[in-house]
Amino acid sequence: MYQSEEDFNGCLNSLHFLVLLMFDKSQKVLYIINEINKNKV
Repeated sequence: MYQSEEDFNGCLNSLHFLVLLMFDKSQKVLYIINEINKNKV
């Protein structure tokens, strides 16, 4: 499937980076939602 192990590792690293990016964004969104909810009370 993969030409070499390097290609496979590169693919895994890209996926890992994407997951971290998405997690980071979702954390920021949750933080903003919490701030908005605090201001409502």
